[in-house]
Amino acid sequence: MDYEIDMTWDETAGVWCAVCNSIPLALESNSFDALVARVKIAAHESKTEYCKSFN
Repeated sequence: MDYEIDMTWDETAGVWCAVCNSIPLALESNSFDALVARVKIAAHESKTEYCKSFN
């Protein structure tokens, strides 16, 4: 399953932001690489929890 995750730079806060409306995901990080790593873990965990809700 694929998800579209919006990743943007927040100049005011000085952080990268990731948001996905398909699964409950909203994260921030100081570096893009760290955010990508966090998104991979969180998306997997969110998807697992989301799928459990249908069982």
